[in-house]
Order: sequence, then structure tokens, then C-alpha cells
Amino acid sequence: MQYLQQLPEAGTYKNTYLAIGSFDGVHLGHQQLIKTLVDKAKANDGHAAVLSFFPHPKMFFGRETENFYITTVPQKLRYLDAIGVETAIILPFETELSQTSASAFLNKIHSALDLCGLWAGADFSFGHKREGNLTWLRSVTQNSNISINEFPAYKVADETVSSTRIRAALYKGDVACARTLMGRPFKLDGVIEHGDHRGSKIGFPTANLSFDLANIRPMNGVYATRMTLGNEVIDGVTNVGVRPTFKTGEVRPTIETFLFDFNRDIYGEAASLDFIDFVRPEQKFDGIDAIIAQIQNDIETAKDILKTKE
Repeated sequence: MQYLQQLPEAGTYKNTYLAIGSFDGVHLGHQQLIKTLVDKAKANDGHAAVLSFFPHPKMFFGRETENFYITTVPQKLRYLDAIGVETAIILPFETELSQTSASAFLNKIHSALDLCGLWAGADFSFGHKREGNLTWLRSVTQNSNISINEFPAYKVADETVSSTRIRAALYKGDVACARTLMGRPFKLDGVIEHGDHRGSKIGFPTANLSFDLANIRPMNGVYATRMTLGNEVIDGVTNVGVRPTFKTGEVRPTIETFLFDFNRDIYGEAASLDFIDFVRPEQKFDGIDAIIAQIQNDIETAKDILKTKE
């Protein structure tokens, strides 16, 4: 898959079938839509492409400031590639783009991509002051060869799958629900960094995962997880939070994982952490003995969970 951060030169592609949206999470609804687009492009000797933006307009305009993105750009690209997208265009969302009219933007993408099909969500809008939507698109393209298509609703448990629904689940710590809606575990990518080594002092050394505060993190608590290091996948138990037993006041949250049957220096290594299920909320303890006892219980609980989750 080709990844672009600007529109290609006119004539680069022909007969492009394009989906436009944020695609945060690349959830089951996104996957169904994009698979349909890819199949249609193949059947009609066309080109399957996705157009998205970064940062998300909500982040750009300050309506969200942190704890928001379900997927990072590299994650999104991997998932789109796996579905069969041929070209992913992620345009930098900045002032000039935000002030571009819907008509001018449509002309730009049609000139660059030779559109023959365009898909967007029912609530999708674009252009200055959000003037472009599906109704507008159908109106201005009615005399063209461009077909305008609405994302079909994809439902799980009688509710439409959406990025908003996934965020709500993660904010509640319901990583199992998020997994159901995305078709895979919620994942955080980062690098293993040094912490304050409190875990090592009490016999439970942890791998501390770096992360961007703009990316969503599950509700503070303890989770059964799997960490990928290179080609290794290691079961573990992860604490997300601020460690209230030791910290007071405003503290940057941490993500610390105790890896089962693992003893290797991995500082500085890239890692991916899959959240499999919730174990318990974060809590404050009266002392070290209580912490140790609870960690031992958490380890057993997480092991039991992971036995049943492949």
C-alpha cells in the first residue's frame, strides 16, 4: 500500500474508488465498508483509496485535547493495508485546509484521483463551515459519472458500531467490548522506558510503556494483557493509572506491565500491548503487604482470563 501525505499529481491514478473519513479505530464498520470498496474497485479495474486527516479536526479546533485517538497513524495504515487498500492519503489538517470550501476541495480530489465512486458516513461533512455533506455531494455530482455512497450501518448487539462507542467502552475500562467492536484487541504501541523501579523493589518488575497523551488509554485499572516484543508474545497483567498508594496530586498516568515468566532487559525496545480484559479498578492500599497480596491475586486472575482468550 502506498501512503501519501498530499494529493497525488493529476493522472497518477484512474477510476478511483475513494472512502473519506477519520477511520479512527478501523472498526468492523470501517472494515466492512472498505472491503466493499476494494471489491468494487477490483471488479471495475479501478483503484481503491482512502482519504483521512491528521490531526483529527476535533483535536485541531481544541474540542478534544488528550485521551482521544483509538489508533495512531502507523496503526491505521497497517489495518488499512491488511484490508486491501491500495493508497492511503492522510492529509495534514491545518488552517488552510480548514478554510477550503467544499467545492474547491471536491475539485481538488477529483482532479487528483479521477473519482468514479466516493463513500462517506451519514454524518460526514467537509469544507469551510462544514458546508459539504452527502446531500450536497449528490446534488453537485448528479450530472457526473461519480457515484456517491453512504457508509452502511454495521451493528453489534443492535447498536451501530462507531468510534464514539469504542471510546465510551474504553473510558469505562470495557476493553472486551472494544475488542468486539473492532474485531481485534485494543492496542497501544510504544517503547519500554525506565520508571521509578518500585515494582522491582517488591518483587514484581514492570515494563513501563511510553505513550502519547493524545492517544486514548483505558480507564485507570488493572487489565489482562499481551505484550509483543519483536516476534515474542508475552502474557502479563497491566496497571493503567497514577499509583495512588505512592502518588498524590496531579500525576502523569503510567502504563506498567508485569510480564509472566519473563526476565530480560528490554529498556528502549519497541513494544505493542494488547488489552484483553478488565481485572479490577485502580485502588489505594494501606501498605506494601496489601499491595503484594493484591498483585498476586491480579496475576492469578489475569492468567485465568488469558487461558480462555487466544
